[in-house]
Amino acid sequence: MEKNISIYIVMHKIIEKKPMKGFRSLLVGAKNYKGDVPLNIEKDDSIQDNISEKNSNYCELTGLYWMWKNNKIDDEEIIGLCHYRRYFLKNILSVNKQNYLNYDNIERLMSHYDIILPKSRASKEKIIDGFTNAPRKEDMDKTREIIKNMYPEYVDSFDFFLNQNESYLYNMFIAKKAIINEYFKWLFDILFELEKQVDISNYSEYEARIYGFIAERLLNVWVLKNKDRLKVKEKYVYNETDTYLSFLKHEIASIYRRMRYGR
Repeated sequence: MEKNISIYIVMHKIIEKKPMKGFRSLLVGAKNYKGDVPLNIEKDDSIQDNISEKNSNYCELTGLYWMWKNNKIDDEEIIGLCHYRRYFLKNILSVNKQNYLNYDNIERLMSHYDIILPKSRASKEKIIDGFTNAPRKEDMDKTREIIKNMYPEYVDSFDFFLNQNESYLYNMFIAKKAIINEYFKWLFDILFELEKQVDISNYSEYEARIYGFIAERLLNVWVLKNKDRLKVKEKYVYNETDTYLSFLKHEIASIYRRMRYGR
């Protein structure tokens, strides 16, 4: 019997692409979209319980929130998110569409793992040393204080993550329903409290994407805290605006930084 798999392709503009089996198009920031949503978009984040109007600050998280609140995740076995330009690959050997992780691959992998995440990327510096304007260090400090008050058991994982140099990016994942429901609640509890405490009125348009940026870090914290009970599979992610050569260069550079600078 086939598993019920729903991988949402989040997009902020319309693209002419027929989703693969098990993949669904989801327009994010739909409340701010000019004109009617075209019929070839399967879902948009402006219906039912939503935070669609916050898309300029929450990025793809308005799609995550919609998936959590409205899409009967409890009735689905596997759910995931990718971007209209970024997709998981089966392996590093090719970036042709035939090498994109598809329904059958996901079904097989998820019989052995709890969550699929992007291949971790290594940087030269510790995560904590990379905060400049997106997100700002003071915003991460506030995030830590909120975690300390709301979820104190996560503080050690937060500190550990900030003091090493590897991270999962893009807010992308494929996971079993029960696992990701836990993460959604934890994540939005923290972000909604942070939103009450941060004044972004003087932030640039890029800086104002604060909650999407912080969520990228928080996914790492959540995985670290729960690593003993999570079976994690990492897969390469390809951005369709890159060539295969540039994709390989990025991955080789990450491997080099991991070997040289370590955690």
